[in-house]
Amino acid sequence: GTEIRSILAAFGFRGDDVFKPVRVLSGGERARLSIAKMISNGVSLLVLDEPTNHLDIESREMLESAIKEYDGTLLAVSHDRYFINDLATSILEINREKYPEGFKYFAERYERFVQLRGSDDARYDAKVQVTAGKTDFEESKQRKNRLRSLKTRYAAVEKEISELENRLSAARNDIRLPEIASDFGKLNEIYSACEKYESSIDSLYEELEKLENEISELNE
Repeated sequence: GTEIRSILAAFGFRGDDVFKPVRVLSGGERARLSIAKMISNGVSLLVLDEPTNHLDIESREMLESAIKEYDGTLLAVSHDRYFINDLATSILEINREKYPEGFKYFAERYERFVQLRGSDDARYDAKVQVTAGKTDFEESKQRKNRLRSLKTRYAAVEKEISELENRLSAARNDIRLPEIASDFGKLNEIYSACEKYESSIDSLYEELEKLENEISELNE
């Protein structure tokens, strides 16, 4: 009756529009009709998820005008700042990184919310910068400690190589001695020692190369 016609009119359905079958309605018209049906059923809480998405300007304006006539509570999720600015009387901002609880409630209209959030953003950015600075300091400290450790090990490896090369050189000199050359058992023992020295020296040179590369990377 008259009440239904009034609700439809509030949502932009006037004249012959009220006789249109639902299948011929556009996306915006269907969105407005769905909300009109809920309101006509007397609901006290209206929950809308991105209600202005995919609506043209005219449909969005009609939807906003109709919602303003709604007497109940409206809970809307939206990224449309024009829609929020026009209708919202309080705002719940959800941001898991920014707020310890993951959200913050502002009992303010949109313009005031933007001002308050701007203050929060400044504090948040300062906190992030302090944290970043602290993290940079810790990383620098760890890098210096690692560099010091690598250099210490590098010096120890150089010393170990030098000692092994001296032993290898002495063992090779022993092989030339007449008393050793005629003693097959002693000769075998010295050759075995030489092989061990050479193998250890090769491994240490490989380690030395890796240490040089890592030290070079940390110095960059």
